[in-house]
Amino acid sequence: MEPKHKPFAEKYMSKEMRRMIFKLMLLSEIKEKKRYPYELIELMADPKKAKFMGSKKSDIKNDIYNIVRMLEKSGYIKLVVSKKRSDKKYYSITPEGREALVKSKKLMLRYMKELVKLIK
Repeated sequence: MEPKHKPFAEKYMSKEMRRMIFKLMLLSEIKEKKRYPYELIELMADPKKAKFMGSKKSDIKNDIYNIVRMLEKSGYIKLVVSKKRSDKKYYSITPEGREALVKSKKLMLRYMKELVKLIK
């Protein structure tokens, strides 16, 4: 039987925080290898990730498309058409995206350490 309390993310995580974490998770997945849009949805709908994010698969799909669009506009990822099949498109990380991922992870860790000190 499932617990009656809400998952941590659903109860305490703001939309902005959730979106920032989602961006990092998506960049990380795309950094590992080129990813098709549907593949990103499946990866993020993984039960552990979905529970952490406090999301349902239907919510994840909309969030991913919005965040992917923003990452593409920012120049962090790009949509590439497959050379073998023109109807297949996938996302690839750009050098700017790799740099943003590294810097964002470091920044997030630094802020979390400072936050822990502040809220003893």
